[in-house]
Amino acid sequence: PRPFQMAFHWRFAQALCPVAFAAIGTPLAMGRRQSGRARGYIFTLAGYVLYYALSRICENLGVQGRLPFFVAGQLPNLICVVVGWWLLRRVARVGALA
Repeated sequence: PRPFQMAFHWRFAQALCPVAFAAIGTPLAMGRRQSGRARGYIFTLAGYVLYYALSRICENLGVQGRLPFFVAGQLPNLICVVVGWWLLRRVARVGALA
């Protein structure tokens, strides 16, 4: 039943995935200069790839029993929200992302 429990919690985490991406995307959109459009595409693609890799790593750790199921399912979302919060504070302080 371990893979099935992990699949349940992973699907629950996927419902909250847009919130995590919005937390990262908002500061990136606020801090962009006009000339940084290509850089924004690269950051967006890199963020998605990193989220996917992190979600797979956490899912495997949950199936192996090294992380509790709920933590393994929500950890990628939590990390994205924390990074988004940090980026938002940086944009508020500096005014633009480099």
